[in-house]
Amino acid sequence: MTIYKNHKGNLYRVLQDQVDSVLMGLADKLGKTPAAFTATHTETKEEIEVFATQTRLLEIPFYTVDEQHSKNGGLVLYEDLEGKKWVRPYRMFHESFFKDGKFIKRYEKMKQEEMFEMMRKHPYVFKQT
Repeated sequence: MTIYKNHKGNLYRVLQDQVDSVLMGLADKLGKTPAAFTATHTETKEEIEVFATQTRLLEIPFYTVDEQHSKNGGLVLYEDLEGKKWVRPYRMFHESFFKDGKFIKRYEKMKQEEMFEMMRKHPYVFKQT
């Protein structure tokens, strides 16, 4: 599990760093029916259907979206402390931008010490989905 802090100080749990349509057919080949939920696209505010498939080989689910939503480089799937799910273009999630005279990362991966401190304050973040 990876926790990121955005430039505003908000905390997010990244569920999958590169969500696209590449694995979309894998669920069918495995004979699995993917569970679906929606995530809000941060730029368009569109509700996007995300499919989660879990196999015996992978104890954690992998996530896919349909091709129309992943054609521009994939998405990062993440959730806030209340469990609301979001998707953001991969490049935008990992980019730096200019603010107050310097470049800062839009989202920064938290250090282990910060995560332990946060674990005490926000136990939901460490709850498995």
